[in-house]
Amino acid sequence: MEQIDFGTFIRIDKNDQSPIFMQVVQQTILAIQQGLLLSQSKLPGTRHIARQIGLNRNTVVAAIKELANQNWLQIKPNIGTFVSADRTAKSRHDRHNAGPYPIPPTAAYTFEESQLLDQYCSPSRSFLYQLDSGVPDERLIPFSKIAGIFSACTKRANAFRYCGHAYEYQADSNFKQSLCNYINYGLKQAFLPKNLLVSRSHNTAKYLVAKALIRPSDTVASTHLGDQENNMIFQLAGAQIKTIPMEHDGPALDHLEALCKNTKIRLLYLSTRHHFPTTWITSQEKRLGIIDLAEKYDFIIVEDDFEAMFNFGRSILPTLIEQDPYGRVIYLHHFGTGLTPNLRYGLVFAAENLIREVSKYLFLLDRENDSLSQQVLTELIDDGVLSAFHKKSLKLYNERRNIFATQMVSQLGDVLSLHIPESGLAIWTEWDKKINLAQLTKKIEKQGIILPNHLVYQSKSLSGIRFGFASKQEKEIRKIIEIIKKEV
Repeated sequence: MEQIDFGTFIRIDKNDQSPIFMQVVQQTILAIQQGLLLSQSKLPGTRHIARQIGLNRNTVVAAIKELANQNWLQIKPNIGTFVSADRTAKSRHDRHNAGPYPIPPTAAYTFEESQLLDQYCSPSRSFLYQLDSGVPDERLIPFSKIAGIFSACTKRANAFRYCGHAYEYQADSNFKQSLCNYINYGLKQAFLPKNLLVSRSHNTAKYLVAKALIRPSDTVASTHLGDQENNMIFQLAGAQIKTIPMEHDGPALDHLEALCKNTKIRLLYLSTRHHFPTTWITSQEKRLGIIDLAEKYDFIIVEDDFEAMFNFGRSILPTLIEQDPYGRVIYLHHFGTGLTPNLRYGLVFAAENLIREVSKYLFLLDRENDSLSQQVLTELIDDGVLSAFHKKSLKLYNERRNIFATQMVSQLGDVLSLHIPESGLAIWTEWDKKINLAQLTKKIEKQGIILPNHLVYQSKSLSGIRFGFASKQEKEIRKIIEIIKKEV
């Protein structure tokens, strides 16, 4: 009898989160269904199978027992282990008796796998500290206050109205008014609910705007070193990306104009308050220059104010949208980043006709309006709870920013320089070019610190890392910097 080689159809994926013995079980079932293991055929011994697939014998024994429990195999004491009768599918007629089929680890069809996305979607790993691009500390969320309002809302006589299905995607008018009031007060704006679209996430808002405005082969300009995630969103809509240099006071306007003279620009995407990754702020002179170039060369401006509410400076420079007399600016805002995920929203402020058009795409993709969460956030705003929470958090984040910057300079000042940002929850550090940042990342990972690849920039002309500081307590900041210093 021909010897069965389990190594020909079992492949262990170390990145798979399921137990190894279950991977053996699932792939053995698939082999039986595909006829690689015939009905009533005898299997090799567990030691032999273990050698074939390079696993511990105990793992193989556990898999065999599970397969027997599911009646895929039959164990005959002192004789051997056999594939159960009538468990293989030999023809279309008897396939209905062979299922259920497990989903195979590899698809039978081809598709394009994005290597660029890997840096954002890397598999989870165990770690002591996870570094980030600048996010709030989830430990500060006022869970009891949020839970109290949720509870009160669900106990009201008309609570059922929060659970209806949407036939027209339109956030509650009171909710939109409360959002406008909060943003107008905090950022000195004059937004109206009729100019507002509310989506479930910041990236969703960007994608909806891109789908409404971009057509295949359109050109989108963005700043050099910008967040590749944003570029990918526009590329999904069919755009070609062109980058312009970023200077300490904002985009290089001479390069932008030169690009406009040679290429028809459909849209310029940028963040004037907090450039990613450098945290640089666009000057008032350049803000006005960008608006004038948009009118001169007929392009749209998407102003992404993703860290608008985290401002530590004494004054706030006016946004592009409030200085735009031509109606060319679309303003994006990430609201509620310091709250629970269901209370975070991506906001779009723009002309009424664009808001109506983008709403059509939103209705197509996500028509389930979470009215309950919107009511809870409305009450958090109107009762002053959110404002008080934000002020308290902002004070703490300011302290953490200063501690992080001070520790970085005192411990690593001989190999890096930094500028303390006036806004945002991250600090940009520029390193001695002699230091290999890729190797440094691997070294600190061995010590339990995960530094995502998209926060590390190193080329012949640049060597920098973006560090988020807000999500870490003082003792954590000190420990992280201590480990980095040890590995430099």
